[in-house]
Amino acid sequence: MKILTYRGLDTSAIPGYEKLVAYLSADDFRSADVKKIGDNLYRARLDRSNRLLFALYRHEGERYALVLEYLPQHALREIALPCSRCANR
Repeated sequence: MKILTYRGLDTSAIPGYEKLVAYLSADDFRSADVKKIGDNLYRARLDRSNRLLFALYRHEGERYALVLEYLPQHALREIALPCSRCANR
């Protein structure tokens, strides 16, 4: 799988990013601690408190992971996700 990053995302400031890219490139979602949180929206656990949001796409037979956003200190709770489970929290 190839890894793409959203324009403007500074990956050098993300702790554990290189390790995560290695896991995703090898399709090792278990080691990356990936969880699906929406339609084509996934979060990967970088460490105890930091997360990364990404989406999966396929183009001309090639798979891509588009890294969307870095969420430091569990900032996932601050993002409004369009799902019924999230609305009850």
